[in-house]
Amino acid sequence: MVRIVWILCLGLIFATGADMGESIKDLQTLRAEYEPKLLETEGVEGIGFGIREDGKKVLKIYISAPEEAVRAKLPAELEREDVELEFVGEVKAE
Repeated sequence: MVRIVWILCLGLIFATGADMGESIKDLQTLRAEYEPKLLETEGVEGIGFGIREDGKKVLKIYISAPEEAVRAKLPAELEREDVELEFVGEVKAE
């Protein structure tokens, strides 16, 4: 199975100010560091990041299996950053 790694910034609205830019940069660094290990987990299709409606930055893990099947295998946070799971189904290259 070919895994496609893609970044979706769902909910990410144009951020202004240096603080928000630094926050996104921190998430990019965090994603790059943990992505290889997270992608080894069965049911994980991709890693991304975004900003929730409440303004909190979040690392997103896109999954193809039901959340209940993979939640125990994945962290709730990484280096004090929240992690959200989002079901996207199986991702295939065309």
